[in-house]
Amino acid sequence: FESGFDPQRLLNDIVILQLNGSATINRNVQLARLPAQNQGVGSGVPCLAMGWGQLGTARPLASVLQELNVTVVTTLC
Repeated sequence: FESGFDPQRLLNDIVILQLNGSATINRNVQLARLPAQNQGVGSGVPCLAMGWGQLGTARPLASVLQELNVTVVTTLC
């Protein structure tokens, strides 16, 4: 559910889901690998980015969750 997401200021830009039961790991359901607490992701690391953001300049927000394979270029941003 959406809880106060502000696309202008990027506030509340994260969602945590609690399932009513166990999930079955398969092609469509996978575990998210997160860095350890207080650890960043280094340059050159492949990552999966997800979101409901805009699909292009002056385009509406996506109506379904989008995903993209990306590689971290720098951690300075």
